[in-house]
Amino acid sequence: MTPDDPLASLYHDRIRTLAAAVRNDRRLEGADLSLTQVSPLCGSRVTLDIALDAALRIKAFGWRVRACTLGAAATALVVRSAQGLRLHAAAGWHDAMQRRLEGEDAAVEGLETPEIFDAARSFRARHGTVLLPFAILAKACAIRPDAGA
Repeated sequence: MTPDDPLASLYHDRIRTLAAAVRNDRRLEGADLSLTQVSPLCGSRVTLDIALDAALRIKAFGWRVRACTLGAAATALVVRSAQGLRLHAAAGWHDAMQRRLEGEDAAVEGLETPEIFDAARSFRARHGTVLLPFAILAKACAIRPDAGA
């Protein structure tokens, strides 16, 4: 891959570094929620185990990632950014990231460096894998609506 190749901008160093953080499974025993999301287009699969504290904030994550570098990087970013947040706050990231991938400069409040995925905007086939962990958070909030109270 040459530096001028559009894929080089997609799989840049920051993406690869993030992805490496979740390459080894780290499941969470006793999680309050354990959810899996699969991209129908590419088959990427992400499982997140989520532990909530007494105040219903995200206390810890476990994961199992069978996804490409983009899906793994998105998972690592969610794991790193969502600790300590109320589940409903993090669940809102899904819609904001989807709008961002569609070309809007949507703010994703509380999410560290969402712009690292901006290069994926022109690769619509990759949007689904980037959104996997964000979709899990949205689904988790639907299952546990009390976590937003």
